Amino acid sequence: MKTNLKSPDLATTPSGYINFPDRYDINGGMDFGYKATPDVAITLGYRNGHQYQQQFAWSLDSSSNDYQRLLIGLEGKPFKWLQIQFQLGPDFRSYEADSATHVTPIGDHNPTVFYGEANVAATITREDTVTFKFKQFQWESSCGYVPYVDTTYDFGYSRKLTRKLGLNLGARVCEADYTSAYTAPGKRDDWMFTLSAGLHYDFNANWSADIAYEYDRGLNGYDPLAISQVPDNKRQFVRNLVSVGAQWKY
Repeated sequence: MKTNLKSPDLATTPSGYINFPDRYDINGGMDFGYKATPDVAITLGYRNGHQYQQQFAWSLDSSSNDYQRLLIGLEGKPFKWLQIQFQLGPDFRSYEADSATHVTPIGDHNPTVFYGEANVAATITREDTVTFKFKQFQWESSCGYVPYVDTTYDFGYSRKLTRKLGLNLGARVCEADYTSAYTAPGKRDDWMFTLSAGLHYDFNANWSADIAYEYDRGLNGYDPLAISQVPDNKRQFVRNLVSVGAQWKY
């Protein structure tokens, strides 16, 4: 663990100006696979990467880092009706050291975090398919300085009602965990819960149409903080989205 320097009293942004920091994640590596059965393979992987977050002129804070990732995985069809693919493993981070011109706003500059992703598809019947997707990784904030653990759980169900008409149902849970912050206002754990439903219709081989509805509920979680430290400007919301679309393909 490392004690961070404290940023001097700088304006959050110049008066009348706000922006999102530029950010990117770039990595490279390799995977090795071994077929445990004719339809299932075990994989071992390695990634070496860099995450960049822009540092603004009016603040010392940013969270650019280098990382190395070791992964073990499984992919294939253990059963005719079940398709699985997942990779998971430790993610070793190295954040920039604090200096007179830069502060990394987290307590530990060399944390080990979890990385995981999975895709599962089960064909229950010829007309029914159930899917599950998962991903968790540490990422840079698009509207602040503190890195966060980004986690998504995505469930889906699709049914072919007729030869041309299909039904899609979904549920998604997203978490943005900022509790690695070393200052109280940054310690929060945000959630978004989503329910969705839609219909898809194929008029012919070229034309199709969709109609869908989505309900989103966003919540700010400040459980790690004392009541006196919880900010007043929470950004909780409820959103209802209705969409209609058409597609032509050739």
